[in-house]
Amino acid sequence: MLRIAIVDDEILIREGLARMISKENTEFLVIGTYSDGKLLHDELPSLQLDVVITDIRMPQINGFINWRKSSSSLVTRRYVTVPVSY
Repeated sequence: MLRIAIVDDEILIREGLARMISKENTEFLVIGTYSDGKLLHDELPSLQLDVVITDIRMPQINGFINWRKSSSSLVTRRYVTVPVSY
C-alpha cells in the first residue's frame, strides 16, 4: 500500500487529486490533504508516508521548504515529494 499526502492551498486541487488517486488503484491510500506545508510538517512524525504531492507556491511553508524539512526528519523511510506548480 502506497501512503500519500497532498499539500496544496487550493481546495479544488487537493480534493480533485485525492479523488483521482483513490480511484486509480486500490493500492494507493491518500491518508491526508493539507492546505499548507506547516500543517503537514506538524503531523509528519505520526504519519508513515511514502509519497507527498505538494504545490510549490503556498503561504507559510512553500513546497521546497517543506521538502527540505520533511526529508531531513525522515531518514529511515523512502520518501518521494512531487512538486506541483501551475
